[in-house]
Amino acid sequence: MANQSGSTGDLPSEILQALSKNEPINSSEAFPSQPFTVVKSALDTLLSRSMVTYTANNQEDVILEEEGEQILANGSHEVRILHVLQKVRGDYRILVTPLIRTVATRGPYNKRT
Repeated sequence: MANQSGSTGDLPSEILQALSKNEPINSSEAFPSQPFTVVKSALDTLLSRSMVTYTANNQEDVILEEEGEQILANGSHEVRILHVLQKVRGDYRILVTPLIRTVATRGPYNKRT
């Protein structure tokens, strides 16, 4: 594949070679070590010479992080606290309602002048 220095160098040729073997290609899969801007520049070079056409497919690859996995498995931190309060006190609303009122009236967005 292409060099990792960040320059387009011979990347346009490598793109053409990849296309000759398999068409169409997904540039991010075919050249994963290359930054998006470098691949885009090489594609634009080829496009300007009428050698290729391409369409941009915006794709987000979302990965669940460790904290997200913990929340998925055990619930949010707040829910876990409420469950503990419920076990200790029975009805957690008795403890939480005054706290909510305090935050709502004296929280950082309701500063009294």
